Amino acid sequence: MTALLENQFKITIRSPTKTLVEQDVVFVILPGTEGEFGVLKDHTSFVTTLKVGEVKIYREDRNNLTQTININGGFADIKNNHCHLLVQE
Repeated sequence: MTALLENQFKITIRSPTKTLVEQDVVFVILPGTEGEFGVLKDHTSFVTTLKVGEVKIYREDRNNLTQTININGGFADIKNNHCHLLVQE
């Protein structure tokens, strides 16, 4: 197994009407209502609210931003190496 695969986890971002993202990543930064926070593989399980802001996705390493998605708030459910986001576009 490569180092990349060993560090990846799944992120799924859904709006009320469609799936925006479903992919393997190494790092994401989320706009939590209490401030931005990062998620890596094996993150502790928790549920939190998200504020208006950018979801920053790093697919291959933590130094190269791959994609940003603007959201208008939502919820994050992080457990078992899967980050589920339910968001308003």
